[in-house]
Amino acid sequence: MCFTDESVLHFREFVDASESQIDKVAYSYHFQDKLNGLLFRYDNAKHKPTLAVVEHKHCAEDIIFAPAPDLQQVVQEAIVMRKLI
Repeated sequence: MCFTDESVLHFREFVDASESQIDKVAYSYHFQDKLNGLLFRYDNAKHKPTLAVVEHKHCAEDIIFAPAPDLQQVVQEAIVMRKLI
């Protein structure tokens, strides 16, 4: 998803769907500026060295615990962040 300021939101979700529920198995929501600099990324990828939490958010200079957001929440966060940069 490209924004008018040339920032980009890349996203992917792998889900396991049954008749009764949908489980998000793997996800990544990566928001970057027009120079490809990281603004934020939510993911549940394994890291080396291992992180203390599975669900996390990469910020400019830190990795913090963050439960898996839904795509609508991520798009809204990207819109708000664009106004701040």
